[in-house]
Amino acid sequence: MPASQRAPRKGWLTNLATSVVTVTLVLLLLEAAVRVLWTDAPPSLRLTDTLPITQVRDPEILYRLIPGATGHFNGTEIKVNSLGLRDREYQIPAPPGIRRILVLGDSIVFGVGLEPEQTLSGQLSRLLAPDEAINAGVFGYNLAQEISLLKDVGLRYRPDVVVSCFVHNDIENWGLGEGGAVPVLRSSRFEPPSDDTWSARLATLLLPDAFDQEHLTLLPRAAGKPCFRQRLCMWSRLYLFTYMRLRTHSWNLTGGETVDPFLASPACETRQVIWDPLRARYRELKRTAEAAGARLVVVVFGGLLLDGRPLERLLTLLEQEGIPVVDLTPAWLDRDFYAKEYSLGWDPHPSERADALAAELVAAYLRLPRPPTGPHELIAGRADLRERLAKWQTLHAERIRQDDARWSDAQAGFSAAVRFAGAGFDAGNPEQVLYGFWRPAEGAVTGKEEGWWMSSRASVLLKPGREATLAAIDIRFPSVRQAFERTPGEVAITLAAPPDRCEMARVVVPVPRPGPGGTTTVTAELPASLRGAGVVEVGLSVDHTYLATYLDPGSRDTRQLSFMISGISLR
Repeated sequence: MPASQRAPRKGWLTNLATSVVTVTLVLLLLEAAVRVLWTDAPPSLRLTDTLPITQVRDPEILYRLIPGATGHFNGTEIKVNSLGLRDREYQIPAPPGIRRILVLGDSIVFGVGLEPEQTLSGQLSRLLAPDEAINAGVFGYNLAQEISLLKDVGLRYRPDVVVSCFVHNDIENWGLGEGGAVPVLRSSRFEPPSDDTWSARLATLLLPDAFDQEHLTLLPRAAGKPCFRQRLCMWSRLYLFTYMRLRTHSWNLTGGETVDPFLASPACETRQVIWDPLRARYRELKRTAEAAGARLVVVVFGGLLLDGRPLERLLTLLEQEGIPVVDLTPAWLDRDFYAKEYSLGWDPHPSERADALAAELVAAYLRLPRPPTGPHELIAGRADLRERLAKWQTLHAERIRQDDARWSDAQAGFSAAVRFAGAGFDAGNPEQVLYGFWRPAEGAVTGKEEGWWMSSRASVLLKPGREATLAAIDIRFPSVRQAFERTPGEVAITLAAPPDRCEMARVVVPVPRPGPGGTTTVTAELPASLRGAGVVEVGLSVDHTYLATYLDPGSRDTRQLSFMISGISLR
């Protein structure tokens, strides 16, 4: 080949090699910069979690951390002490003159993505030294589990103060593993990031199917053998950073979580399902702490997703029970501000900065010579937070107005009947169904029957006509013979007019055998006091239920069912 032909080819190869070296150096420099400057990066990454938990037989507790174990969870290295807490060993009893604070909670207190000294309890210990704050947080726990942990483990430390950190999911038993006994109620839930934006599409190219609903994280995970892109996320912080920023651009970290209107509803069932049990738990928690010589303080940490009427109701409940409260909600201002300033960035849990602010406010409370005059007194007393508090108060008042307006608007659209037919309603407003039903398509084999399964309790809202005198419940018996054989023989019907006239009438009605078509109807007379009501609440309950698995032995459906309901109406 002539030299004139070889020279251009050699020059092209030289240019290519130079470009490759240049790009490689730039990527290496960027990788180094990200490792130095990405301060809120996950502290550790693994493709699989080794959770240091052990199951317990109690159906309310479910699991505990394994004493003395180590493991990994959602970007967090875990070391468990000899009593089963994510903390160091402590002398029992405490040295003379040392005040001891036990901090109860879920993953917020546990410290997802944080080193032990960065957590709320770790920073409290630093601020209150030589006093000691002990981390009694366990990821996924709710109030019932925290009370059990306090009794079995926490009181062994002989705490002087018990700090219970409330998070919005405490009211819906996320960690309880209810198995669908409450099939519809969801006060909050995460949805995957939207896939219809350019940033989401690019993120999916970098790391497909990365959102993990169980762990509520965007970090890469591998159910089986990890793919190359998952491994690349482990090796390269630049690659992970690019993916995370693209994904969070398409989905605000807390905007992916929605709040069910049931929480803000003034319905009687809302009180019975959520607020009365929560009140009973807090009474038990207070009684347990005080019996051991400790005082209880509740810190509302997760208020950013519990605003408006639900937050007001929580604060009122705690005030009525005589439990002092530090409400951090105004410190986070709103969801967008929290996600930007106080979340981990790759996960909605609080960052070290968030825990630092929370620790400062809790420490200030514990130093007070007297109880505060209100849940926001400490925030109002800080010059750097007063403007934020004022903005939050305006936002909060508007949210309350919206909650009230939503209830008013919903009432106007209510009908006198709700009928469950196939995949949806053939009449009525979906908000009329409060609680306790689920579609056959969501579980429990039914053949071709129309209706929705009912749990042990259920409730709907109806708008009575002027001539209505009866509440009627249409029960359909599926073609599966076992379903009829196990159906409860009676149903309790409670009639009320929320929010002020609850439990105006309650009757127990036998369920007759089905007629042609496998249906039957039970009725209850509408009291005269309710016949002029704008809204009537019809509550149903039975004395026993069965696991849905008996209809399909091959399934793993752990929900409870009683009847199949095809319609509820006022006639």
